[in-house]
Amino acid sequence: MKNSTKNKFIIYSFTPNDILVNASGITSVLGASRSTENGDNLFDYLSLSEDDRILIQQFIKEAVTEINLKLLAYSCDIFISNKDDLEEIEKINFQTVLPPNSFDQIIDILNNYILNFITYYLIYSWLIIKKPDEASVYFEKSMSYINGITGLLNKRKSIVKRKCRWF
Repeated sequence: MKNSTKNKFIIYSFTPNDILVNASGITSVLGASRSTENGDNLFDYLSLSEDDRILIQQFIKEAVTEINLKLLAYSCDIFISNKDDLEEIEKINFQTVLPPNSFDQIIDILNNYILNFITYYLIYSWLIIKKPDEASVYFEKSMSYINGITGLLNKRKSIVKRKCRWF
């Protein structure tokens, strides 16, 4: 078995709809399980929907900025493609270069972690407005995905050997 010495260039793409589908499912369950003191269900109040598009776009941009700042050291870039001249997000592209001795299995896991980070960050930002007492749970969840991403990017099949230079 021959070891490859080429870096692996990887691109992940997400649409705001991909993120919204995940986030609306979670917020719907959250809203259905919560009620007011009068016993009224909070489903409509807490559920994210297409009607909240402007806020969703803003929260996604904040999540992209956050992930870019956290992954600066890992040769990762996230680009947002906008529709025409509008500020509306069409697609989010995450590009990274994996070293040749990285595990191939992390590629799909990275895809899920990035999508989940953006989703949970979106939910956190939404709950800051709607139900601040529960927002911190989703912030912690999003940060666990960021930590998972950095952990995966650090994994190697073999020891990283660096030359030692004495001045």
